[in-house]
Amino acid sequence: YDIMVGSNIKLPENEYFTYVKKSDDDEGIGFAGWRVNDGERVYQPGETVAVDGDSQIKPVWDFTWRSLQSVINKHKGGSFEVTLKSDLAPVDYGTSLIIPADTSVTINLNGHTIDRKATSVRGNPTGVFTVFGGATLTLTGGGKVTGGNARLGGGIYIARGTLVVEDGVVITGNTAKNGGGIYVDREGAATLKPGVEVSGNTASEVGGGAYVCMGASLALDGAAITSNAVSTTTGKGGGVFLQGSTSSSLAPAELYISGATRVTDNLLRTYDARYEKDKTDNVYLSSSTCITVDGDLDLSENGARMG
Repeated sequence: YDIMVGSNIKLPENEYFTYVKKSDDDEGIGFAGWRVNDGERVYQPGETVAVDGDSQIKPVWDFTWRSLQSVINKHKGGSFEVTLKSDLAPVDYGTSLIIPADTSVTINLNGHTIDRKATSVRGNPTGVFTVFGGATLTLTGGGKVTGGNARLGGGIYIARGTLVVEDGVVITGNTAKNGGGIYVDREGAATLKPGVEVSGNTASEVGGGAYVCMGASLALDGAAITSNAVSTTTGKGGGVFLQGSTSSSLAPAELYISGATRVTDNLLRTYDARYEKDKTDNVYLSSSTCITVDGDLDLSENGARMG
């Protein structure tokens, strides 16, 4: 579509457009929206945009929220790799992207953003991604995971599965009751590699950056957990919360540190006039939990506390 000078233009709807598959690598590709000129933003059908001068509106062919979930489900029990060509967000309401049990999925964000755009915790038990037992989710290629709002794991919830985050991916702008950025449930494991950042996430109760349950582990290999918060005076672990064990069959939560890891500037927000400022609260170690360090760890001032 070549559109001449105009003020406000409603973008065409998508029901008239079909993508012609060119190779097996195009599995799941569909109409993802519209791009105006060479801008980064992908607009949804029916949105109104302002144009100034001659503008070109082009269709964007990529995964949609639903098509990506559909392809992942098709490969249940196997493996699947995908590279995004644009930002990914649900058009209306999108449920958590689920990695089924015993399935391996690698998503190359390719510098793009996966944004769930969840505005309320209501009806959202888990966040942007949910990784079930025996499954592995690998996120790579830079970009961001954001917009989660859930009870557990606003960004990513790991239910006895495995998460690997690498190559500069940032988990940010997510909210949860527990585990604003990441929630590692029992028998789950998460590894964050060099250049990865968990920042700007919030939990209303425990674990602003990450919550690690008994029987679970979090490995930080040169990653950064910074500027996360717990938004209550009784909260614990603005950066990372490690849960102690109440079961004879499960060990306390474990945190492994290697490389040049930073866990800094995470806060317990007081919202109370009796306090002069928010408190630094980088790591909270429940009874019998521990940190294993094999590298450089920057916890900053008043970095860890025990309970």
